[in-house]
Amino acid sequence: MAVDLRKETYSALSRRPAQIMQIPIKEDVIVPDSKPDVGRILQTGVRFAPEESTLEGQRIRFGGKLEFTVLYLGDGDSCEVHSMKTSVTVDDFLNVDGLPPEADGRIRYELKNTIENVRTTLLNSRKLNLSALLEMEAVLTWCQDTPMVMDVQGIDGIQIQTHGMPMRRLMADKDEKFIVKDEIKIASSSPNIGEILWWDATIKNKEQRIADDKVTLKGDIGVCVLYTGMEGGGQVEFLESMLPFNGIIECTGVKPEMMAQLKLSIVKCFLQIGQDQDGEDRVLDAEIVCQCGLKVYEETQQDVISDLYAPAWDLDISKKICPVQRFIFCNQMKAGITEVLSVPESAPDILQIFYASARPKLDDYTILEDQIQVEGVLYVKVFYLAADDHCPISSFSEIVPFSQKIEARGIRPDHLVEIDPFLESVSGAMQGGREVEIRANLMLDACVVEEKDIALLTDVSAKQREPEELDSLPSMAVYLVQRGDDLWSIAKHYNTTMDTVAKLNSIDPQGTLKEGTPLIMVKEA
Repeated sequence: MAVDLRKETYSALSRRPAQIMQIPIKEDVIVPDSKPDVGRILQTGVRFAPEESTLEGQRIRFGGKLEFTVLYLGDGDSCEVHSMKTSVTVDDFLNVDGLPPEADGRIRYELKNTIENVRTTLLNSRKLNLSALLEMEAVLTWCQDTPMVMDVQGIDGIQIQTHGMPMRRLMADKDEKFIVKDEIKIASSSPNIGEILWWDATIKNKEQRIADDKVTLKGDIGVCVLYTGMEGGGQVEFLESMLPFNGIIECTGVKPEMMAQLKLSIVKCFLQIGQDQDGEDRVLDAEIVCQCGLKVYEETQQDVISDLYAPAWDLDISKKICPVQRFIFCNQMKAGITEVLSVPESAPDILQIFYASARPKLDDYTILEDQIQVEGVLYVKVFYLAADDHCPISSFSEIVPFSQKIEARGIRPDHLVEIDPFLESVSGAMQGGREVEIRANLMLDACVVEEKDIALLTDVSAKQREPEELDSLPSMAVYLVQRGDDLWSIAKHYNTTMDTVAKLNSIDPQGTLKEGTPLIMVKEA
């Protein structure tokens, strides 16, 4: 018999634990002919510029370039600061064995990279050895859609049992890039730009707001630049600027009461010397490519069918085990980190600090009672004007460990935890000529989710019972309530309904049954 089923699709976001691989990089490079000899290495920066990546069966093929910038002091008595750039091509794959067959074609993956152990060895004045450890991390997710039955029509006397269940539904999953273009003008008191030595770009003050069918985002990109002036014997100048950005991501079906998780990162940055209205090199043209990962969730209390029957019908019920998620909490914590760093013995004293930069990395977390203990490090770089005529600027790097606790009431070891660190600000202050006090504000976005495997009703078919079968059932019986009984299971067993049993026995159909109570049972058909 045809059964009228009303179905809704439940979309659960399944997540595969992170897959990590490490790639050691070691490369000898020759100083370009256009650059002077190297006397002393001041600092080495490296960024991974990703290119196209693809999921090929049970592995992710990825590529890109490790872009090195080496800041150095020229050889000889000139004491001028220079920089050189080079890149190392990366082409590799990361195994992600064990992906479920039902996820085929629907897998989304996020590739993260961390670069550690960066070293530059001066082999001779025209040759350097660059080394680094590139760590690639893949986080895989896929949306598992289950059409669950919400209501059944067309069967006489159908009895339906439901229970309320909190459910987290994925409403939008976006992965987009946007470009911020702007001009950075230097101060009137500064000389024209000769050479860009070094730059850092970081996202600050990020905000997102959900509206009907869209998510708006805004923030700033903080840019710090070291450059040499065109006049004055290569004097090093410092420039700092904030570039605002804003945008709209279209997300059909989202509403203001939903919850958004936003991740922003800078994947590429281009700085080029430009000319002002007078034709002088006093402008930096910035073009910054940002990656935006956005997920929007809805938390609802859903009435789920847990059981059903009809006294005169044989029902064939299909169920599917599905992971059902609900939010335990989402919390943002601001952690203040303060550390006093000492200048290395081989480096000159500090005369003035240009700026400090930092990059956070989470190493581990531990679930405690109503808390999450987070352990990680800040990779800090300090750039400063040196009190040394033979070394006008200098820089040093340091690793600053941190440990923070996030309030998480009701958290359990079996809960799913996701923590996203975001550096809001960092600064450095002189503590004499040999020490720097680093102050950093670190935002920790924590999301805790409970996941349970639930049998969801996916299909129902019905066949009317034969009259002979119904006639063979007892017309009346007396049943003594046993420990653990409920009215639903008793009525179902005796081919009747809860309302009929309650009416015949003058009891509350929603009440609790007392052990040993006799109940008169009369079949419905």
